[in-house]
Order: sequence, then structure tokens, then C-alpha cells
Amino acid sequence: MHLQYGNWIGLAVLAFASVGSGSASAACSNATLNGVYGLIASGLSETDVSTVAVDRFVADGNGNLSGSGTQSGNGTIETVTFSGTYSVASNCTGTVTATNQFDQVSNYNFTLDTKNSQFEFIESDNGANVSGEGIAIGTGACGFTGKKEILALNIRGQVSDGPLNVVGQIILNGSGKLTAAVTSSENGEITSDSVKGTYTSNDDCTGTAQIKGTGFKDNFATVSVNGGKELLLVETDSSTIVAGTATQ
Repeated sequence: MHLQYGNWIGLAVLAFASVGSGSASAACSNATLNGVYGLIASGLSETDVSTVAVDRFVADGNGNLSGSGTQSGNGTIETVTFSGTYSVASNCTGTVTATNQFDQVSNYNFTLDTKNSQFEFIESDNGANVSGEGIAIGTGACGFTGKKEILALNIRGQVSDGPLNVVGQIILNGSGKLTAAVTSSENGEITSDSVKGTYTSNDDCTGTAQIKGTGFKDNFATVSVNGGKELLLVETDSSTIVAGTATQ
């Protein structure tokens, strides 16, 4: 059931690669998809499994891609790997066929924005209701920078008590510690909290984050994109279907 989700992630990856290089005002081709990207996606699989995911992938510019990521399918957390092929039309739209480690195949359509800085994608298999967006990882340094960063947080999804939305400000100290002030709506109950936590940042722009507040401790897998100016996050605690972004 969760396999389908992993595949559509692969499609998003491909679309994203197109975004990273080239210009929507010029003709695109498979060579436009060439580099390392991150993506975030959500929706319902063909078997009605609620899913969210954050991935990192590489497109080779010759129509091939591969990557990995973290997904939640109905609250079951899995690490997904995938590979696939893509085709980019001259008008900067395209298609992807991706296969995950469970040998399940999924198909996608995507469209690049006018600057090829972002792409939007949707799964094209009948019965699926999955879409998302991707952003090039860019040239910003990954790993600990030693510099304080202030980010606007927006995460949303489902937890055991019902719908969850969280908005707030996160401050990263540049060396693995964070503080945050957040407002949450959990099944309609509004709370505000000041929290602390830790984070990791790897050289390949993947990482983790843990946020601790009154009565809770939430864990996330992350991918840094847009030259280090944005984090894509997916919660890795069981029984959660939660993902979002933190942006400078």
C-alpha cells in the first residue's frame, strides 16, 4: 500500500530536476533535468492510503533518476528507495515512470515554472490522488554552518487525535541546537508553546530534527533545498502523517 507513494515520489524527483537547470522561456529537453533535488508530496494512493513524503534524488540529464526518502503511509514510517526514467518535452512539461524497492511502478506528469526554479507534479495513475512540488537543492552549503538561521515553520497533517496544523518560528544556532515558538491546532484545540530541540545536517543536504515541548517530542527527517534557505520536513513518529516546510 505504501509502495505507490514511493513511486510517485520518484516522479516528482524527475520533474524537479528539470526545474533546477534551464529556462522555461527556452526549449527544454532531458538534459534540463540534471542535478540533485528535494521534493515534498502528499495525497491518497490508489488503495486510499494517506501518505506524505520528503525525498532527495539525482537526475543524470540523460533520462534516468534515482533517490531515496522518508514516507508515512497511514502512519507507518518507511524509508523508500527508487529509480526510474523520464522524458522532458520542449515546452518544459514531462512524464516520469518510477519503480521503488518493492518493484511497484508509478507514473507522473509534471510542469516547470517560468524560471525553472520549482516544479509541480501529479500522479497520473487512475485511482491515485497524489501531488506535490520540488525544489533544486542548489549551491548553498549543507552541514553545520555555524551561523544562526531564522525560519518560518508550517507543518500539517494527521495525528492520532485528528488533524494537526503548526505554524511558528524556528531558530537554528548553526551547530545542532534549535529553539522555536509555535502555535498548534490539534483537532481544533489551539495551544501556543516555546520549544527546544536538536538537529543534524549532513553534507548531502539530508538531516533530522527533534522538537521537545510540554508533553511531546516530535522527530523529523529533513532535506535542505534552495541553497540552504528552506527545509522540507516529514515526521518520523509512528501514527503520524505530517509534513511541511521551514523557510528563511
